[in-house]
Amino acid sequence: MALISVIVPVYKVEPYLKRCVDSILGQSFTDFRLILVDDGSPDDCGAICDLYASQDARIKVIHQKNQGLSAARNAGIDCVLSDKDCRWITFIDSDDWVLPQYLEYLLLASRKSETEISVCRWGRVDGNDPPEETEGLRICTLKPEELLCADRGTGIVAWAKLYAIRLFQETRFPVGRLHEDEFTTYRVLFETDRVAFVDNVLYCYYVNPNSITERSWTPRRTDSIDALYQQCVFFHKNGYLKAEKQTAGLLLDYSLTALSHLQLEFPDEKNRIKNARKRLRWGIRRYGKVLRLRQREDLRTLRRYAYPLLYKTEKRLRRLLNG
Repeated sequence: MALISVIVPVYKVEPYLKRCVDSILGQSFTDFRLILVDDGSPDDCGAICDLYASQDARIKVIHQKNQGLSAARNAGIDCVLSDKDCRWITFIDSDDWVLPQYLEYLLLASRKSETEISVCRWGRVDGNDPPEETEGLRICTLKPEELLCADRGTGIVAWAKLYAIRLFQETRFPVGRLHEDEFTTYRVLFETDRVAFVDNVLYCYYVNPNSITERSWTPRRTDSIDALYQQCVFFHKNGYLKAEKQTAGLLLDYSLTALSHLQLEFPDEKNRIKNARKRLRWGIRRYGKVLRLRQREDLRTLRRYAYPLLYKTEKRLRRLLNG
């Protein structure tokens, strides 16, 4: 059996799948098992996965009906937990790819720092060329809150990380929700008191125009509001003031954005608009409470900015919902 399990959900990525799998098979660290989860892909992805599995004993393929990214990741996690020898787990999206040192550096960082999570930098790419990278492994340790507040994009995504398998004994991704990372990753991060940070770009995030995150806005994107709301509750309950302040601000921004889209493009989505308004009001109240207790100067700014926006937003909502 293998020390590390690599989970790759696969759905409608036929042009990119080989690039992803080849980058994993080309790792400098070889004691891993690759789990390809074919989530009912309608193209030839399933056949490509089976072909790879027939050529490399380290590859296991799971075929299932299409249930979405969360369900595919969860199927991979369940498979990993059945392997008693596996100690680490990582997620890679099937239209992305990784540099040859990805597994080696992440594992080395966790071992040297004696942490259960290691995180690396990632770069956005729109072709096959990886981001420019300097030589030499660079490692430091950070508290989860420090990582999240310094670089939220890196802190919140599920990929570009190596996790101790015990962190996923109970945790799963929410099936049927967009922004699934926003619901899950922060909880795993804050299961530990510190993480190893590899200051090297090892993960290539492909800007796929057909991906969920690059498509036009839809009412389902209000899932991000629910995710941020849950984060605010978690951070407030556990005393992570900086993370709460940052997330509350995002909750406000995301809510206003969602309300704008819902009002202009989807006027019939009254229930979702009501939900967004509730989250918006909670976010402003919580944000205001934190700032009132800790930073009175910022509270004056909040009163000038946030409260008038809330008033105007509610006024527009009342006209929409009553009209």
